[in-house]
Amino acid sequence: MELNTYKELSTELKSLADSNKNMFESIFQAVQNLQTVNVRMESRIADLETQIAQLSVQNQSAEESATTGTAMGASQDQPASSRKELSVTRLTTIAPDIWHYDGVLIDEVNLCVDDPVSVSGFLLYGSHSGTAAHRVAMQISHPATGRVLANHQAILKSDGSQSLFPVRFASPVDLEPEVTYTASVTVSKGLTSWRGKGGLRKVTGDCGTEFTFSDADNYYTRNGSDETQGQIPGILYMV
Repeated sequence: MELNTYKELSTELKSLADSNKNMFESIFQAVQNLQTVNVRMESRIADLETQIAQLSVQNQSAEESATTGTAMGASQDQPASSRKELSVTRLTTIAPDIWHYDGVLIDEVNLCVDDPVSVSGFLLYGSHSGTAAHRVAMQISHPATGRVLANHQAILKSDGSQSLFPVRFASPVDLEPEVTYTASVTVSKGLTSWRGKGGLRKVTGDCGTEFTFSDADNYYTRNGSDETQGQIPGILYMV
């Protein structure tokens, strides 16, 4: 083969190598740009969800105010029932770190009572950083059968303190004694809240009813709460 032919081949191979290098660099830059756009979109979606929840709070009517939480011990609307509302708290202390939510994974815990009670709602930890309002899908189900006893959308409105904030069902949910139920909440994406620890397995309410708490079985869908720590620090109930 002539020398000129070798030179031509060499020049062509170098041109192809340079072209491929430029192509890969362009692809890499495009991927980086897409990742940046995705992060910005996720942040914007979280901001919009928070704004929607806050607008929902502002537009709630007086009839719906029972589902909007205020700190326990502070002034709050009484549940629509002639029975006295009581509470039990299963998590005893506040952890130093915070709890995150993606709007999909579930915070849940099993509970069982030794006397008939009606659960009117849950006590939840609120925002870790200032005033906030977030949507909460709250539910009580029967894990042995998969039956859902109550499923309700509420607004968790909090002020950044370590207080416990109630969210309530539209009407109390009757629980039978010695039957295991699952209490669960799914909080909208964007909230960072306080987290409880030091979970008690058994708690006796002021009425003498004993609540027994245990881990829920839905390991792959839960947000991390269990018998010892996480969310749902307390239960609101009536006898």
